[in-house]
Amino acid sequence: MEPKERIIIALDVDSTEDALQLVGQLHEHVGAFKIGFEFILMLARRVLTGGGKGGLPTFVEDSHRLMHAFNGKAFVDAKLHDIPNTVEKAMYQVGLMGVKMVNLHIQGADQMMAKALKGLQRGANEAEYTQPLLLGVTMLTSLDYTDLVKLGIYNQSHRTAEAQERAKLQFVVNLAKTAQQQGLDGVICSAKETCEIRQVCGPDFRLVTPGIRPRWAEQNDQKRITTPSDAIRNGSDYLVIGRPITQAANPVDAAKRIADEIAEAEQDMQTQRSGAYAASV
Repeated sequence: MEPKERIIIALDVDSTEDALQLVGQLHEHVGAFKIGFEFILMLARRVLTGGGKGGLPTFVEDSHRLMHAFNGKAFVDAKLHDIPNTVEKAMYQVGLMGVKMVNLHIQGADQMMAKALKGLQRGANEAEYTQPLLLGVTMLTSLDYTDLVKLGIYNQSHRTAEAQERAKLQFVVNLAKTAQQQGLDGVICSAKETCEIRQVCGPDFRLVTPGIRPRWAEQNDQKRITTPSDAIRNGSDYLVIGRPITQAANPVDAAKRIADEIAEAEQDMQTQRSGAYAASV
């Protein structure tokens, strides 16, 4: 995989014009575009209000342009979490789209995940598309231990910061293992959790990491952040990056800069592996 293919752009925009501009600029420089709720609901609003500015003809034209712009590089960030039959039907629709990835909440439990996979397979087979990667959301990057206590997952029995981090990590690893057992292709997780998840789930389980911020970018609203270089060294396969690229003065230059950082980390890791092998023989 080329370094640029590890980059997933968080397409957090509220207009087709902004989406088309960013996808057009970055399509050849990244691996995928994550379509989140803001973008999905913007499209739904246009459908429900008669197409928005320009009416339905403009909406149809925009939809056609978006389809060609994404060209199979869409990641549907649906985060589905509903009753199994509803999720199966939704995933069937995703399978018909020809996208690259889609996700759901692992806490929807085994039956929901099994039904999701069934629906996704059926849709992709009918449309004769490659089946999208099905990824599970472990824990949102905006959450910390205090949030988990408020949600009732823990009862404040972990007194020290170290104990809280261990408890949080074990919670995430257990979710990842459950997802793998149900046939999911990988998980969305913090780069700080990838080493442990990799040990439990093996080398072929895809790890997709949000909360990535180069040192030259602001932290914004995600508490658990990691640089692109650190994420790759920790074992992440794909990096979700939004504002450091999309709000940069030159998005293409920002994407290239991050791809170079990924390539450098990969080269350093290869050098270390070669040195370790040479020392062992």
